Amino acid sequence: MTDLTTPSRIRVLSTRYDGSPRDEWPAQLLEQKETLLCLRVLAGEEEIVEGRYRQSIADSFLALYWTDRWYNVWRFDRSEGVVCYANVAMPCQFDGSVLRWTDLDIDVVQYADGSTVVRDEQEFRERSVRLGYPAEMIRCALAARDELLRLAKAGEFPFAREGKPRRG
Repeated sequence: MTDLTTPSRIRVLSTRYDGSPRDEWPAQLLEQKETLLCLRVLAGEEEIVEGRYRQSIADSFLALYWTDRWYNVWRFDRSEGVVCYANVAMPCQFDGSVLRWTDLDIDVVQYADGSTVVRDEQEFRERSVRLGYPAEMIRCALAARDELLRLAKAGEFPFAREGKPRRG
């Protein structure tokens, strides 16, 4: 595990499968453990959306990215509303200063009351046809959705709210 005494500032860049920009924002790299990168994203930081407009990030969150998993998870600091937001995505790539990830539309959202919903599956189906997602990528994305739902239902990491990440 690499615990950083002083968090490093990095950039997070996300795109769609066709390479078009989704969004970009600064983050602090807190730690790197095997394939897991833990980032802190602060409220008030500037986010660039779809390469066109800028907005302030509304809420601080812990962002968990993996270089070998087909999802990432944002754990919000707040205790009401959405507390965990998981993006089904291709595994991230990290070069030491920029973390890149490709969004695949499906989201698994957990609320403070423990309820969990899946969002944007229709977008995933439409884009998979329009952009020609390979069959293996579709299989991996749907398996990631199912894994996220299982983890959320069981209250396991990364959905567990107490303490630091327990498994990488």
